[in-house]
Amino acid sequence: MINFLKKLCFERLGGSPEEHKAARLIIEDLKPTGLTPRIQKFKVNTFKPGKATLNILKPHTRAINANPIGFTGSHSVRGPLEFAETGADEFLKGKENTLILLSQKPDYQKYKSFATNKIGGFIVVDRPFYPLAYPAIYHSIIREFGAIPGIIIPYQNALEIIDKPPKMAELISEQKEYEGNSRNIIYEIKGFAYPEQEIVIGAHFDSVATSPGAYDNNAGVVEVIELIKYFVRKPLPRTLKFIFFGSEELGLLGSSFYVSKLQSPDRIKLMVNLDLGGTILGRNGIIVSANQEAFNFIEGWAKIQAMDIKVTADIYSSDCMPFIDKGVPALNFYRTDLSGSGHSSHDIPCHLSNNALQYIINSAIVLLTQLGSAPDFPIARPVSAEITKKTTEYFNKRRGPNYEAFDE
Repeated sequence: MINFLKKLCFERLGGSPEEHKAARLIIEDLKPTGLTPRIQKFKVNTFKPGKATLNILKPHTRAINANPIGFTGSHSVRGPLEFAETGADEFLKGKENTLILLSQKPDYQKYKSFATNKIGGFIVVDRPFYPLAYPAIYHSIIREFGAIPGIIIPYQNALEIIDKPPKMAELISEQKEYEGNSRNIIYEIKGFAYPEQEIVIGAHFDSVATSPGAYDNNAGVVEVIELIKYFVRKPLPRTLKFIFFGSEELGLLGSSFYVSKLQSPDRIKLMVNLDLGGTILGRNGIIVSANQEAFNFIEGWAKIQAMDIKVTADIYSSDCMPFIDKGVPALNFYRTDLSGSGHSSHDIPCHLSNNALQYIINSAIVLLTQLGSAPDFPIARPVSAEITKKTTEYFNKRRGPNYEAFDE
């Protein structure tokens, strides 16, 4: 498993030629199963990683290497520089053309406030001890409010700015944005007793900019590959549909597109997502996004199987979310990462092991076999009011209340 995972360890930004290369490698690896994949293509807005600089102009001069924030365009802007913590609304009043330093990337509401108050640009502080990240703002937010110049700078440089605040700075960023082609790769193993009832098993195969994406999410990819290889030899009464989603990191675009094209969502009894896994040092978990009865069932199942898996009732920021939004119960298998290397150029295979990957695979095989074979499906709708509320709040915070990923 690790050997194939290593083959996939290159930057695979959604909609890029590299993401397409990863899709070809996955399809090639699964050829011996005899299954024919269905390729579901869709257009996405994407970008080529560029470069950025923060120039301190007054009272002293200095150049700080930075990265652009994805989708915020190419700019050269000057203005006063002030530390704004999280960018609270009361701070932004009267800050037109000011460059603001932030302790976190803005969400939908914060970005809207930036546009309303006509700030000059924003500077996000990266986490310490890792190579500089390359985050992005969802393109749907840019489309609604326009591109505000944005960059990310190293943690240590941010401390120096706060310690000795400059009066004037210049933000320079360069990056190329374009329309790319992304895709979902779909495999189906038809059920022999209840073929009209589906369990969807998914993992995204793209990565964030500048990251090889071993933990996030080549781990989930190889786990799903191994599940396909197992169940093609041992089909179940219910249909299993395996999906490798494209462009998750750009805003759950692959799963949103798939869900937007569903003609009969009620056919799907459950969505099982595998995102983040395989770490040598970490802890296994399952997030249950359904209802109390489903949580009780999964928690009891884990205890009966004597599995070292933490079971939690909550939502999970991944490709399960568009399914939950349609009322489909979901489970997310994951493993925490003590190295903290996710979403960085240090997300490499040395942090992962075959044993850790196999533990999740074996757990998923046992659970899927029981769920796919049960005369009465033990995880029933509806999704609870609490999970539904959290899902709505999740999408409103990240995308805005009027967001539509794709036309129906």
